[in-house]
Amino acid sequence: MAYRPSRRMHHGAEGADLNLIPIMNVFIIIIPFLLLTVVFAKTAVIDVYLPHEVESPPEKETEQEPGERTPPRLLTVKITDGALTVGWGEREERIEAAPDNSHLRRLSEALLDIKREAPDHREIILLFDSHISYDYVVKVMDASREITLERGGVKSRRSLFPLVSLGENRE
Repeated sequence: MAYRPSRRMHHGAEGADLNLIPIMNVFIIIIPFLLLTVVFAKTAVIDVYLPHEVESPPEKETEQEPGERTPPRLLTVKITDGALTVGWGEREERIEAAPDNSHLRRLSEALLDIKREAPDHREIILLFDSHISYDYVVKVMDASREITLERGGVKSRRSLFPLVSLGENRE
């Protein structure tokens, strides 16, 4: 015969209520804080491309056979402390740096002349010294990607060389 369970064993087991108010208060504070810090965690991405390998040009100019391609010319901008040097094939133009950054406008205008000469060319290579600041390289990159033109009081943007490659200046 089975014994009847004692009332003493079940007397204290009725359970206590769990107080969730402190945990809810913590979440009420943490959630807005996390939402506010998400805004400051944005990162900017700048598209940069690797330069294509270019065959060396022939030593002397010969007549080109049908079906043979001429190697594309490289457009480079060398960024140094005192100047920007634009190289396009055999042509090289030096733009002296100005404290008011007006040389960036002159760079865009020089690149616009090259763009008019080769409208299908889209690539540019920026070569800079290791001690040049990243901020300055980005400004040169922006100046080489597009130019703002004004005609008859109307401003318009024109794309120059959107495919930017970066490299180290070894001179």
